[in-house]
Order: sequence, then structure tokens, then C-alpha cells
Amino acid sequence: MHTTTATSTATSAAPGAATSRYLAAMRNRGPLTIDWAAAPTRHKRYPAAERVRLPWTGSGRGLLGELLRDLLGLTRIVWSHHLGDGGEPLGRPPMLLAGRPAPSGGGLYPIEAYVAAREPHLPAALYHYDPVHHVLERVRGGDHVPALTGLLAGGPRADVVIVLSAVFWRSMFKYGDFGYRLICQETGVLIAQALAVGERLGLAGGAHLRFADGQVDRLLGLDSTREATLAALTLTLPPTNPHPPAPHRPLPHRSSRPPPRSRPPSRSRPPPRSRLPPRRPPPRRSSRPSPRSRSPPAPLGRCRRRLMS
Repeated sequence: MHTTTATSTATSAAPGAATSRYLAAMRNRGPLTIDWAAAPTRHKRYPAAERVRLPWTGSGRGLLGELLRDLLGLTRIVWSHHLGDGGEPLGRPPMLLAGRPAPSGGGLYPIEAYVAAREPHLPAALYHYDPVHHVLERVRGGDHVPALTGLLAGGPRADVVIVLSAVFWRSMFKYGDFGYRLICQETGVLIAQALAVGERLGLAGGAHLRFADGQVDRLLGLDSTREATLAALTLTLPPTNPHPPAPHRPLPHRSSRPPPRSRPPSRSRPPPRSRLPPRRPPPRRSSRPSPRSRSPPAPLGRCRRRLMS
């Protein structure tokens, strides 16, 4: 009996055993029954929180706004038509869905973003990003950057910390336990998206998966059974230019008409044609060939002169 228990324990502790059992359960679970009436909203809000509007682009706070927009913002509209398993239309009207930059399993978007930043144009506080209105919702005041970076492995230096959390039921109401796998995949996609966008904006950053997740959840005020942190992003803002460029000076106004051309120095001009003597036409040449020059006649001989005399 003791031997059987030891063997069972060794088998369950074998590398990959838990993953194999999970995949087998997913493969043999059968068709899913989806209760769409239990579907939660696809974004989280703090209705009573103070809001800070984010610019779409620009420097300073605009960099943070552009990063969050290209990460979780509403950037496209999708028409969704109800089709059966064979692709045939079900006769129901189409749905208009708001899409985001990164893909999500079933278009459910279970990931939320919390922001703490040391930015001169942003009051120090812990914020939640509202993608529908493109604003930051103030969760709690104070500088939370040191506390968050202190809970990350290695304690990196950062100007901005973005914590990615997952609302589990937003995906699991449809996919069940398989939804957790989709949530982890989406978290990886968003990390890659954030690093790519940050590089384009000149933000040096890194991703962190090792941290005290329970303490981070308490710092954010989350119920870990419903929503928990999965990853953190640390970003460094680009340094400000100590020597700003000189202000742009407009060029002097120019008329639409081109300036008059300068005349060349005066030269002696030829007299007009009326004062010149008439020009004689060249002599015409006859078409006949010119006669050959004849030689003078030869003198007559003596005999011929006597006869003529």
C-alpha cells in the first residue's frame, strides 16, 4: 500500500504530468454551453473616480496616452454576423463591436491596465486606464512607483509602471477553465505590443513576470479570486532636451509676382533695318554650262597665204 502511494506521488510529480492532465481534460470536455446572459462588461470602470484626460499623441503625457491607446484603446469597429457551425446565416441582426489593437480570445478583452507614473504633467497617483473614454481614473493618490518597483524582481528603475491584470470571469464565462490559457496568451501578446510601441516612442522598457503578486493585488485594491495581476511593465521616459531649439522665425512675405529681372548693361545696338542700305540679291547662275574658253587661231602657212592673195 505504501509502495502504491509512492508510485502515484512520483507519477503525479513527473515533469509535464499536470500539463498532460489539463490537456486531456480540455480534449475530453465535450461541447460548451454558453450562457450569454452571464457575460460581464468588456471593460472596467471607476464611476466616482477623478479623471485625467489623455492626449492622443505628443510628448510627456501624450507619450503615455499613445502607448495606452495602441495597447488597449478602442481603435477599430467590427461588424459581427451571426453564423452557424456550417457558415450559414442565423437570421439575427449583426452586432457592432469595438475592437482593440491586439487580438483577444473571443474578442472578450479580459486584461486591465493600472498606471503609476512620475511625469511632470500628471499628478502623482495610482490610475486605472479607461479605454472607452481614453482617460485615467484616479484610484489612490500618492507616488506608487517606488512601491511597485520594490515588489518586482530586481527592483528596476522606472518612470512609469503599467500593471496588467486579468478579470477571469470575462473570459471564463464562455470558455471555462480554457479561458485561463487564453488570458495568459493575451498577456504575452500585450507585453510584446507594449515593448514594440514603446520602442517606437523612444521609451526604454522591460517586462516582469516575477513579483509578489499577492502584495501587488493588495496595493491595487484587487480581489485576487476575481481579478489578479499577471505582468508588469516598467518604462523610462526619454530625457528632456536641455537646449531647446530656437523659435521658428517666419520668412518675410513674398509677393506672388516674380521680381523684375535686372537688365544687362547697355551695349551699342545695331541701327534699324530701315537705315541700312538695301541688300542686293546675289547674281543668278545660269543652268546652262559655261562655254569653254577657246584658244586663238593658229597662223596660216605660207602656201595658203599665197593662194589667198
